[in-house]
Amino acid sequence: MIVRCTKKMLDLLGGRSVAVGEFPATDDDWYLDLIWFDRRKCLLLVHAGTLFPVFRADVRSPRLRPPGHNPVPAVQAELATERLPLDMFGPLQPDDVHVARTASRSILGFMNQMTHEVRYQVMRADDVRNCDIDALKRQLRRTLRNHGGYVRPIDLVTKHCAPLAAPTQPAGAPKVTGEKRPPMGRTTIPELRDCASVATKGRRLPVTQTSRVDVGTAGKGHGSNQAICRCFR
Repeated sequence: MIVRCTKKMLDLLGGRSVAVGEFPATDDDWYLDLIWFDRRKCLLLVHAGTLFPVFRADVRSPRLRPPGHNPVPAVQAELATERLPLDMFGPLQPDDVHVARTASRSILGFMNQMTHEVRYQVMRADDVRNCDIDALKRQLRRTLRNHGGYVRPIDLVTKHCAPLAAPTQPAGAPKVTGEKRPPMGRTTIPELRDCASVATKGRRLPVTQTSRVDVGTAGKGHGSNQAICRCFR
């Protein structure tokens, strides 16, 4: 797990004492920023590929060290809240978290927008401790973002999850297709025989006598389709 921290976040983690690595930017990266509300530290963690946000309010500094002990449980908790697989973003291990510098201005722009939305909700509640954090996080994940087209982060995550949940067919197995049915408005030969049996009710009819039976009521036809059954001696 690559966590790209803003300068404010790096200073909080220890500044130059933090081991910062150099990694190529990918959609699997996470961006972490620090937000202050009335001298209370809050964290905003955003996934680069889906913009899936994780917000933590009133975080204590000791809980931020080592860096991996806070982001990983936070991400897994939010995935569980949305009833998504915990390995949605791959295997996340607290001991396998690497700190890096930010690499995408676009992701930082989305984070600034989310920060403004959080500040607005906190101001309405008068204090971050009075704010409904669960409702706030739900709203952040369902707000439209212009990420290659207007889309909600939760929809991007669900789309990302779809290939993982799709059933796979064993190699060499025959292709399973749906049951073939006759075209609408047509009746098959076995159905005509059934109609004849129902129409005669065990009685023999002359060659020229016909019986008209509504096959639509039998669940085989559509609308008011009818079949003319000719019964022979």
